[in-house]
Amino acid sequence: MVNYKYQDCIVSFIDILGFKNIVEDESVEKIVTILNRMKSFKPEENAYPADHSGSKPYGFTMSDAIVRILPLDFKYRDGALAWELYELLLAQIELLELGVLIRGGVTIGKAYIGKNGDGPIFGPGIIRAYEIENKKATFPRIVLDNNVIKNFKENERLRSQDNSFEVELKIIKRFIKTDDKEVNFIDYLSDRHVGEYNSEYSDYYTFLQNHANLIRENLEKYKNTKPEVYKKYEWLASYHEETIAPQRINAKEDDVKTFLNKEFDVDSEAFFEEITIKL
Repeated sequence: MVNYKYQDCIVSFIDILGFKNIVEDESVEKIVTILNRMKSFKPEENAYPADHSGSKPYGFTMSDAIVRILPLDFKYRDGALAWELYELLLAQIELLELGVLIRGGVTIGKAYIGKNGDGPIFGPGIIRAYEIENKKATFPRIVLDNNVIKNFKENERLRSQDNSFEVELKIIKRFIKTDDKEVNFIDYLSDRHVGEYNSEYSDYYTFLQNHANLIRENLEKYKNTKPEVYKKYEWLASYHEETIAPQRINAKEDDVKTFLNKEFDVDSEAFFEEITIKL
């Protein structure tokens, strides 16, 4: 018998930015690749064993968007919020490698997903996640609702039973950057996540190069044609510059100089000048 009740959930709403332009400008093969990459963040039906007792997200595809819903009804507390932020960080990194920007909202709220995630899906948590993506995120970033950190502190089901509160909070904060308007978003560009670039600093620095090139290309492309799109890349350029500024200072250290010279055959100052975006 189906239990027709809402559940407390982590809800994430992720949308591809500029999908209309992608359809108009890209090949069918590229579009299929992008959508398949998006679907990879929708958990497979048999991704978890039958006796799995930890957190388990469900994913629902909506055209060019993905809704991820993670009910807080599990037995083993494995750090549900940290895992969700980690998965979303990966989504941004992997899609950016395809030149695709995404925007999203994450909240803690009520949702209905049917028996074993069979749907239909609805609920105030889904509406709230969509509102954050649509109205608050504004730029190519995944924004956390104000209630996420509050719930993390008050609800132990969002935390790992194997870590102290202090340790788990440090893990969560590694994923988050706060802007000058006190908006929290996932900080995918930070060098704290070097392990997500195949565990190599060379891959991370290559990602920074590609990130800078993507921004420059689109700033030039939309400068005089689509001001609303230009503003998104302008924000992305500011985020990029804020991220590399302290790294540029650290690059004066001998070990960084040696690494960049060996891996990229370039002086560290020349490398950071190359990935600097001048508006």
